[in-house]
Amino acid sequence: MPAAWTTPRNWTAGELVTAAIGNSAWRDNLMYLKDSPVFDGNVTVTGTTLLTGVATLTAAPVFSSATASQAVFTNGSKALVSNAITGTGNVVMSASPTLTGTIAGSAMTLSSTLGVTGATTLSSTVATGALTVTGAATVSTTLGVTGATTLSSTVATGALTVTGAATVSTTLGVTGATTLSSGTYSTFLKSTTALATPAALTATQATAFASTVSGSAIMGFGTTNDVALMNRAGTVVLGVGPNTTTVNMTGLLTVSGFGTHSFSASGAGFNAIQVENTTSGAAARAYALVTAGSVNAQLFAFSQGYTTGTWDKQAATALYADGAGGISIVASNASGAIRFYAGGTTLRGSFDTSGNLGLVLPLKLQNNSSAMTTALAMSGNAYDVVILGGNSNYSGLYYSATVPAANAGLNGAVQVTTTGSIYFYSGGSRYVLAGVLA
Repeated sequence: MPAAWTTPRNWTAGELVTAAIGNSAWRDNLMYLKDSPVFDGNVTVTGTTLLTGVATLTAAPVFSSATASQAVFTNGSKALVSNAITGTGNVVMSASPTLTGTIAGSAMTLSSTLGVTGATTLSSTVATGALTVTGAATVSTTLGVTGATTLSSTVATGALTVTGAATVSTTLGVTGATTLSSGTYSTFLKSTTALATPAALTATQATAFASTVSGSAIMGFGTTNDVALMNRAGTVVLGVGPNTTTVNMTGLLTVSGFGTHSFSASGAGFNAIQVENTTSGAAARAYALVTAGSVNAQLFAFSQGYTTGTWDKQAATALYADGAGGISIVASNASGAIRFYAGGTTLRGSFDTSGNLGLVLPLKLQNNSSAMTTALAMSGNAYDVVILGGNSNYSGLYYSATVPAANAGLNGAVQVTTTGSIYFYSGGSRYVLAGVLA
């Protein structure tokens, strides 16, 4: 095989053709053209060229049938054709592609993991695979993820906004600000920061979950409240303190269910229902109201700054009923007595189970004034009964161990002494009704 092309010789008339001349001029050049020819100029092929070996092009070929600045692909006949490209940058390959710009599409089906480091806009559905977004992701219609989905970069500058339905069958982890306008979560939703209004929570972390014991539940890890229920203005209406079982409510509680509402627990201390007004003012009071039909019963506590009325006294407690049946005080046990204490813990009187009224002496029954006008005084020991009324001194029945002077001013009084004598006083004089004048 010749190594190079031999320039054809110029023949002269009458020249003798020898084997050496023929081999060099015809055989070697024809073999060169057959094996690996190198053409000095342009070669134009007007028909079909069939290459059965490998063609090496040392310069870029130009295809006149192609469109400038478009990608070249093969069609169904294996011919080269041009195709338009959307976007700029590098060609995306099948193994671990990295997308640094914005991806937009009407529908996308992922059988494995989609990793996005920049802003991502999904206008339709993403399904069947795992979605990992480290930048900002905006979904304008439906985001459906049946695999594990992690959004990690939104903790600082990114955000996830879902304006359509979001269905998460396993775990949705969001570390930044997140707004979900609708969605169904079959497992749990977890946020490491406060969720955006109107779903904002005071808690820095909350987990919603379901169990066969607790049912649907929310678990939080806040500094003020573990779990908080807020209105659309962002005000905490109900909260559970950190690592406690105490429920704190800011607004009013209305329970519309009919039946027995139970506050039940066991313990060595007390179990109480507390109604408190922490203000001390002219109208400051607290009360428990029980209503049946149109009849009201109220237990009042009036503050130390309350303005005294008729029955409502400053720094006092009152039991009030407006029903025509009045008030009944009942001790239903066969051994139960009713006792009265005043001035501290001193027993002042009681009703025993036989209906007897026991009064601790000395006892005074009088009207609502300091002077003993129209009153009954029972002193005991050396002093017995005084029934008074009329003037500021004495008028009525007076019973005493001592005998007052005749001019003591006991006008209209009747005195019964311990010796059995009965005196009547009138006009400054004393008269004996029975016994001996002392």
